[in-house]
This record gives sequence, structure tokens and C-alpha cells, in this order.
Amino acid sequence: MDLVEELSSASAEFRRVRAEQHIINKTHGSYRLAHPRLGSFTLLYRSLRLPEEPDQLLIVYTVDPESPLAAALSSPGTG
Repeated sequence: MDLVEELSSASAEFRRVRAEQHIINKTHGSYRLAHPRLGSFTLLYRSLRLPEEPDQLLIVYTVDPESPLAAALSSPGTG
């Protein structure tokens, strides 16, 4: 079983996000997440596709360092 099949069978959220493909075709934007302890928040992302490996995509998520989320993520006991 390949990774996409495995994730698809294990996660309804993965199936939903993959079907929407709202990240795959964009180079930057935001993504809304829900965390059990931190609540709902938005992360910014940038994606990079290398010319010599067009089937691979690197996505980097960031948070505003001045945001309450950044403070919560850096608090002891969050990691």
C-alpha cells in the first residue's frame, strides 16, 4: 500500500484536504487547523517545487512570532 492510500484509509481529514487540493496547486497561503489544547488557528505556508524533482513538494508552515499562538507553542509543556 502506498503512503497516499494508507493516509486516505486512516484519515477522513486527509481525504477531504486531498480532494480539495487547496494547498497542492498554490505556492503560498494560509491553512486553518484545530489543535486539541491550543484551539483553532491559522498558519501561513510557502511551497517549493524543485525543477529536477517536479513530483516532490516541500511545504513550510510558519506562525507570526508576535502572535498568541507563537507564545503558546513556545510555552513549556506544549511540545
